[in-house]
Amino acid sequence: MNPARSSKYTILNLFKAMKAGVRRRPSWFFFVPMAALHRNIRTTAFWDAQAPWQQAWLAHCQYHRDIIPLVLQQARPGWQVLDIGAGSGVLALPLHQQGCQVTALEPSRGMRALLRQTLKENPPASISIDGRSWEEVPLSQLRGYDLMLACNSLHVTSLGFSRALAKIFRAAPQHVCIISETRFITSPPYQRSGAFQLRWQHHLGADSSIAYHSLSEVWEQFQHHWGRPPTAAEQAALKAELTYQDDHYWLKQQAHLTIWWWSKKAAQKREEGRPGSVIPFENPDIGN
Repeated sequence: MNPARSSKYTILNLFKAMKAGVRRRPSWFFFVPMAALHRNIRTTAFWDAQAPWQQAWLAHCQYHRDIIPLVLQQARPGWQVLDIGAGSGVLALPLHQQGCQVTALEPSRGMRALLRQTLKENPPASISIDGRSWEEVPLSQLRGYDLMLACNSLHVTSLGFSRALAKIFRAAPQHVCIISETRFITSPPYQRSGAFQLRWQHHLGADSSIAYHSLSEVWEQFQHHWGRPPTAAEQAALKAELTYQDDHYWLKQQAHLTIWWWSKKAAQKREEGRPGSVIPFENPDIGN
């Protein structure tokens, strides 16, 4: 089956709908979320091929700029941290540099290569790399973590977002931090789960633009996601959405994310009693 025909609209029809005001979505919407409807985005082969595009994306936008300090504000030196779907290490490295003992769980060979390159460029960084998927790791090997973290990774597991999150709670770390674009979440996570209490949640925007050196790179990425080159009409529609700036073709997007932080009740009481302990945001969005 042609993957572009397996959903209600082709990419060209969606562009037409967007221009007509039916769907007001940024251009980047058509590369990632539409592809997310297909099973291939949950395979390591997809992410192996995605690695160079991921690297280019990270090099040209500030997606994690506001996420990193928020996570570091909560984590403590010496914590044992599991980063689920660590990718290139964009969160694992700052946590390691803050003094955490980080294990990066990343099943994609291409993404692990980016992670190793990140570590090579930041000596003497030492992060344990586990090449298994979240589904493959038994609960018996997940005990003793202070923090389990996942950024935009749970929805691409074969378990799906809710079941993958439930496994984290069953693993029983002291704290859980989930970061996700709201478009990937079909239903909001629960505030309580067993011994865990949602401590705070925070909404923020992030630059998710991507830059291309040439139009051929745009067509190549289209083929990566859709399994075929764009038609002439689709090329024209894509060109209309591009901005040429600083010798690059840009697809501009502002992503909308939510960060959730759960703590075990006992861990929360210990943190509240410490000087400089984890401080909830002034206007937490819990329940919204």
